[in-house]
Amino acid sequence: MSRETVALKEFEENMEKNMQILKNNLSLLPDKSKAFASSLCNWYARYQGLSEKQRYHAAKLWEEVVKKSGKEIDSSRGRKVYNTPVDCRKLVEKFQRTSKTLSHPNITYTLLEEEIAEMDDDGYTNSKKIRFSMGTSKGKNPGWIFIGNALFEPERVTYGKIDLEGKLHWEDARYYPSTQLFIKGLVENLLETTSLNGKLTGNCCFCGIELTAGESVSRGYGPICANRWGLPWGLEKQQDLEIGDLI
Repeated sequence: MSRETVALKEFEENMEKNMQILKNNLSLLPDKSKAFASSLCNWYARYQGLSEKQRYHAAKLWEEVVKKSGKEIDSSRGRKVYNTPVDCRKLVEKFQRTSKTLSHPNITYTLLEEEIAEMDDDGYTNSKKIRFSMGTSKGKNPGWIFIGNALFEPERVTYGKIDLEGKLHWEDARYYPSTQLFIKGLVENLLETTSLNGKLTGNCCFCGIELTAGESVSRGYGPICANRWGLPWGLEKQQDLEIGDLI
């Protein structure tokens, strides 16, 4: 499902409220769009409805003003956006370290059933994974860490990206409120969550390989990934795992 399709669906689910949001935030739109947006708001107020083409344009304008507002705004489903900053500097350092021995470092978190249900509340995708991957040297943002749904086009969705200074830039803070909160918690507790995820799924989040050896199963990752990512291994006790080791 494309972004535009999902945005239109959300807009239509509570059109009266979202038209009010658009009307109250016309000042955030470019001058060339204000008059058109105002005419749509006036039409809706007069006739209590919009044509299919009008709904399409109104949804795009509504999405634009919500994205530009930078405030907590109730979504069409009664949720709120929490656009709080996330410090990812240590995560960036880990990726930079690992990129010296691995050409395309990435961390892939496999969503559990209850987590998928939470993500589906956003109606965003049929993906069962969230992937952190590093931008290549030939890309637009080399060295940046991209957070997405681990699918290929046209189903691929990028939720956000982390710059070289460790600042997380959400692709659209309003668009996936439940997903944003989940990713925030994942980033802030990455070692703990990836280790637990490896134990529960039986596959390493750092390489995707099935865990079979005793210590690999108990830690949630194997010795090679431990060495590459600087994770505790060997004589270090399992209880010595601390979130700060990775993030």
